[in-house]
Amino acid sequence: MNKIIFDIGTLSTKFNFISMETPYVITSSTEYHETFNINNNVENMIKFYTKFPDIDPDRPYGSGTFIAHNQIIDKNKYSDFFGYCFNFLHCDPTEQKVAILVPPIDQQNFRKTTMAILFENYACQSLQLDDQSIFSYCKHVKSGTFLTVMSGFTDTYIVPCVKFHPLENCTQHLPFGGYHVTKYIADSIAEKNKNRIDLIRNDLMWIAERIKQNSRRIHRYDNFDIHDVKCSIRISQRKETNPISGKVVDLRIGHEFYLTPELVLAPEMMNKEEFEYTLPMYIDEIIRATPKEYHRRLYKNITLTGAPMIVKEIKERIHAEMKILANSLSNDPNEEYSTKVRCSSPERNAYDNARLVYQKPAPEITHAQYFEEGAFLV
Repeated sequence: MNKIIFDIGTLSTKFNFISMETPYVITSSTEYHETFNINNNVENMIKFYTKFPDIDPDRPYGSGTFIAHNQIIDKNKYSDFFGYCFNFLHCDPTEQKVAILVPPIDQQNFRKTTMAILFENYACQSLQLDDQSIFSYCKHVKSGTFLTVMSGFTDTYIVPCVKFHPLENCTQHLPFGGYHVTKYIADSIAEKNKNRIDLIRNDLMWIAERIKQNSRRIHRYDNFDIHDVKCSIRISQRKETNPISGKVVDLRIGHEFYLTPELVLAPEMMNKEEFEYTLPMYIDEIIRATPKEYHRRLYKNITLTGAPMIVKEIKERIHAEMKILANSLSNDPNEEYSTKVRCSSPERNAYDNARLVYQKPAPEITHAQYFEEGAFLV
């Protein structure tokens, strides 16, 4: 029997039969398609966009309509979503096995709702629920002990895993993602062009998205002051293009080309009240919160995954700071903690790793077990 895998995110959901190498992707808008391949660097991704006329004729039907910050906000649409996917794949859910990658937080509620929908509404044969983080690793990780930094559209998670099991008590949620970086850059450009009455916010956001994806290195500028609104880098008049509409906009732009890595590494720049530390400091804090016997392996196996983490300089700069933080743990100056930071290849993301793992037999919750044990399975 061919199992179906679902990898559900805020803006997009990947799903397909386990035997199929390429997933289908439902996104929340047609515009998001234009940057999906840029952000994920995947050219062979099958994309489709749809509306549900019988549910909401005016709103695009994507996972963003029923999930926000990895929490289910609309159970009815969540249920209808599965119905649409089963119909799209031309399969009978009563004869189907399903595997779902569960977000790192609020798992009990997510699992409970998902089981109720798939067993009670669709009578699926079996269900397998696994944490997304255990599949967000590099192929180099053999022991199953690693730390993954998962960054998406609106949320970032730092999850330590031991023997491919996430340590939920040590998981850290940071409420920032690619959207917040884009918005900050757009706001900065708007500030430099505040006297312009012809600027449209949508143009600024898409231009900021393009600038974010083509972030420049800053090592040539010794006097670069990232917190300077006017900026120590020369502001120039440039023609920038909205990648969606093709509209050309004449803008004053300066340090925005160099902001992306700074914002990802120091999210307090975007919200000083929300964040206290830099991203490497948050990572170090999580590792130190785990049992001491795992410290060395976690420092040696840090995986960055998600579009915001593949920006230039991120990996190198996190590694440099983690090396300093790790060695501060040792009381012996001659004893150094080895650190290694890797970026998970966009071509081998959580969905792809899960597809390979699920081809082998794994523990599942069956339809009969659910109705016998119910909530005890959560």
